[in-house]
Amino acid sequence: MNKLQVMKAVFACLLLVFLSGCAGHRAFKAGEEAVLQGNYDEAVLKYSQAAAKEPQRHEYRAKLAAARTMAAREHLKNGRLLTEGKQYAEAVAEFRTALDLDPTLEVADRELEEVQEVIRAHQLVTEAEEFHRGRRVLQAKNNLDLALQLDPGNVRARELMEILKKERRTVIDGFELDVKSEKPITLKFKNADVRDVFNILSRLSGINFIFDDDVRARGVSVYLEDATFAQALQLLLNMQNLEKKVLNAKTIIIYPKTKEKEKQFGDQIIQTFYLSNIDAKKAVNLLRTMLQLRKVYVHEELNALVIRENPEVINLARQIIEAADRADSEVVFDLELVEVNHGDDLRIGPELSRYAISAGMAKRTTTGAGNIVADTLSPGTDTSNLVGSFSSLESFYTLPTATFNFAKTLTDSEILANPKIRVKNKDKAKVHIGTREPVITVTTTNETSTDNIQYIDVGVKLDVEPTIQLDNSIVTKLTLEVSSVSDRQTTANGSIALTITTTNAQSVLTLKDGEQTIIGGLIRDDLTNTRNTFPFIGEIPVIGDLLTSFSKNKQKREILLSITPHIVKSVDLPRADVASIWSGGEDNLKAGPTFGAFAAVFEPEADRMPAPAAPALIKPAPMEPLPVDETEAASETEKPSQLPAMEEEAVERVELPPAEIPSASQSRVFLTGPSLVNAGETFSLDVVVDEVKNLYSAPLFVAYDPQRFEFVRAEEGDFLKADGQSTIFTSSANSEQGQLIIGYKQGAGGRGASGAGTLFRLFFEAQAAGAGTVRLERLNFRDPAGNRLQVQPAGIAVEVR
Repeated sequence: MNKLQVMKAVFACLLLVFLSGCAGHRAFKAGEEAVLQGNYDEAVLKYSQAAAKEPQRHEYRAKLAAARTMAAREHLKNGRLLTEGKQYAEAVAEFRTALDLDPTLEVADRELEEVQEVIRAHQLVTEAEEFHRGRRVLQAKNNLDLALQLDPGNVRARELMEILKKERRTVIDGFELDVKSEKPITLKFKNADVRDVFNILSRLSGINFIFDDDVRARGVSVYLEDATFAQALQLLLNMQNLEKKVLNAKTIIIYPKTKEKEKQFGDQIIQTFYLSNIDAKKAVNLLRTMLQLRKVYVHEELNALVIRENPEVINLARQIIEAADRADSEVVFDLELVEVNHGDDLRIGPELSRYAISAGMAKRTTTGAGNIVADTLSPGTDTSNLVGSFSSLESFYTLPTATFNFAKTLTDSEILANPKIRVKNKDKAKVHIGTREPVITVTTTNETSTDNIQYIDVGVKLDVEPTIQLDNSIVTKLTLEVSSVSDRQTTANGSIALTITTTNAQSVLTLKDGEQTIIGGLIRDDLTNTRNTFPFIGEIPVIGDLLTSFSKNKQKREILLSITPHIVKSVDLPRADVASIWSGGEDNLKAGPTFGAFAAVFEPEADRMPAPAAPALIKPAPMEPLPVDETEAASETEKPSQLPAMEEEAVERVELPPAEIPSASQSRVFLTGPSLVNAGETFSLDVVVDEVKNLYSAPLFVAYDPQRFEFVRAEEGDFLKADGQSTIFTSSANSEQGQLIIGYKQGAGGRGASGAGTLFRLFFEAQAAGAGTVRLERLNFRDPAGNRLQVQPAGIAVEVR
């Protein structure tokens, strides 16, 4: 009974293995049919099933890998078509599917990033529109700048940027200055003291200037009309060879532009740049040539640069490295080499074993065996075998045998090689499919023989050297050699010599990505006719043909090469803002033009649109005359800074629709800080209130992207501490959900705070590269009486690189 159970179990196992093998084979055949039909996704599924059923079959796994590659390229093609049709969400899905099938297809990863950048650009424009409605012009402009870098053809971004040009905010050295008026400034001075000019500029703008002791009184003449505060400040500094340092939104230090003062007031930054693709030694030569760097160290082990310079030069070095440190492209060549041989061998007619007759004489013996008589004698030779007379000799002869051939042999053979090779741009790759044949040379020295063996590559040798162009075309230098051993000979000394038949081809091809081309016509055609017959008799008609053997051998050899390039990694070209870098003047390096305040907003008078009709007649406010030089004022009957009075005219009243932007008196709370940070960098964001009245308590939630940012700490601001008020400040973070709870209010007896100021400051550490947002949510702002205040919140977008 036990034996029967064991036999049943063994039989069941064998049956299971057999059925499993059959199922794997059926799935494999189904995958083969799917490939022929071009349904690569189905082929991947069937090959996967076959490999799962029979994991030991290497053929199944190889076919699965090939099918995954073909399916990935098909999804890549579909993603490109969807991108052209602006179906970005569907294109993202196709590119991700291609990467899932073939993670080495880096071109799909790059195009996925490009589509995601376009999607991100649309999100940034949407956020910019929200910032614009919240009167946060600077944040809106930063979003639009980044959106146009990601997607230069974004129409919404360009239209909103045109609107923002009319709502400029004064930003100098990264600080948003609290200029009390954005009205154009007109300066008309002749030989005026430079300090007096700055004092007038301070009265017009509300910005305080602190002068270094070495700023001497010098005369300045300037005529500047309808300029911004930034333009006026930059012009005065450049004219008087002065420099500035912004302390806060209301204060600027002015000092002479000398090396000693630069060392005193200027900041120095030590920055380490880790390089991925460009060699550190080459990078330092690049930076020294462009920026005249002196304090730079090359860390060869990490392929990094350590630089100590002022922030402007560090920023320029960062932009140059970002533009130059780019990975090179790579291409996969799909090669198919076919060698076709056709043979036609015809043999007909009689063929003798040898075309010769031999005869001779032998000594007659009693045993019937004879000894052939030697034709020569040498001294000391035994003469017992010599014959004494002709009677002791016997004659003999040999005749050849004959074979009648009547055969025709046809030969057709095909040799296929299908290698795939991945090559980096401008590098060489070699493929050899064949054997290494030995060539033996015998060397004899003092009766001692030595064999020297050398090997020769025989078979198919292919050399490719691609040059990948930026338009996704590949210029390929191609060298093909097909060789075979046609004969072997052994010399008298024992050396072996080979006769090698070789076919060579060299070409330079220009192919597009995925374009197939075939190189053919490498043909060798051999024809051999052989006729064996008897002399004289073979020339007799009919009789000669019957005694003649004919052989005809025809060999035809053709080589076909199919080559298809697939770009799997393309050059990630930098954006226009990265490739084109402002670098200031020859001796004044800076990340921008020398007169950047003018260049940024310059608009020719002829290109300006006419001013729209006013909705109501408003009498202009009287302007305070600007001071001028006393000598000039004495010679003129009217002060040059005084504008002529405007005549009142009847203007038709026009009813305009209500503006979408909230009024300036509306309370708001928003975040300020950098919009672009480096991974691993700790940065701060200020939570600022504006136009708020009697704010007593300000609890709220802060939501952030935990994949992009990690919360570090929160610090209390000084807004609610006005007039010595006591405050209570708490913070609680949930890192997994990316949420921060802030509790902030005045202590007992608090009277509330009004105006604008910083509530608190948040510190984050940048994590993964990408774009993220920090938002203010669930506000519960109240006054001392417990009444809820209506405050409009606005978040901030921060890009991590």
